[in-house]
Amino acid sequence: LPVRSHPQASLEETTHDVAAHGKTLLYEGFVSATPASALPHLGRYLRAGAVRIERAASSPGALARDLEDMDRIHQAEAEIAATREALERRPYDARRDAALTQARWMAEELRVSMFAQTLGTPNKVSMKRLLGVLAGAR
Repeated sequence: LPVRSHPQASLEETTHDVAAHGKTLLYEGFVSATPASALPHLGRYLRAGAVRIERAASSPGALARDLEDMDRIHQAEAEIAATREALERRPYDARRDAALTQARWMAEELRVSMFAQTLGTPNKVSMKRLLGVLAGAR
């Protein structure tokens, strides 16, 4: 994926994505809506955004990699949303709901793994593992 028209425009795309992502983590009522197991990790997820911007701004190559990774994580998030939407039409199943929740937070860890490896993740995470969890939810 080439750096979009101009490096500055591409970096703005990254910063907008980081800001939008932050709003998915911190919003009115997030404490009660976030699983207790995920709450301690919110700070790391937010720090990953700052690391991501610094890294993307460091070189045109780093920015191009960031944009590629951004597209991949957006694909994963779209897959999670599509799976959730498809399952909402079916009777409630606690196991499927737990798998969707797991996939949602795996996506957060995948972001850290892709954009801020130095912060580390508590468990191994990959796109393949995330898609496997989603397949199990279906």
